[in-house]
Amino acid sequence: MVLKDKNTENSQFLNENIPFSQVLLVTNKEEKEIITRQKALEKAKNLGLDLFCVAPSKNPPICKLINYQKYIFELSKKKKDKKENICKETRITFNIGKNDLKVKLGRVQKWLEDGVMVKINLVMVGKEKAHPDLAHEKCQKIIEELKSQSPKIELKEKIRQHLGTLYFFLYRKKQ
Repeated sequence: MVLKDKNTENSQFLNENIPFSQVLLVTNKEEKEIITRQKALEKAKNLGLDLFCVAPSKNPPICKLINYQKYIFELSKKKKDKKENICKETRITFNIGKNDLKVKLGRVQKWLEDGVMVKINLVMVGKEKAHPDLAHEKCQKIIEELKSQSPKIELKEKIRQHLGTLYFFLYRKKQ
């Protein structure tokens, strides 16, 4: 079994590298015609585009007139957009100092402005675990502090508790 890179596989069926004598040329969604490869290449050169074989396994193979460089750029852009859809996470201890909390919330605020979902963990250790109600209030204060800076911030779900940690997700509401 030979594994091929997707880009090299697609570039094999570009312009003169198309091995078929007849192709189904699709110019618009309505315009389809079966022509020779040479005529299709002439049309592509006249329009300043590339002839790209979209479905080489069909009979006849389906080709389109596209700007291949733009096509590759759009594919890389889609991959980049998929990678950016992640969740950032920050940990805050129950007895965090005011300035330390301010710094962490500033970082969270920046992430939210960038459109990233943020998970905030409020960690309790030792005797702090005996007072989950106080920790819940601290979570509410953190949410209120962030909402006062930007009213578009929303709590994704309710505040949850797992072992000695309270956690919640925040995101920026889109308009």
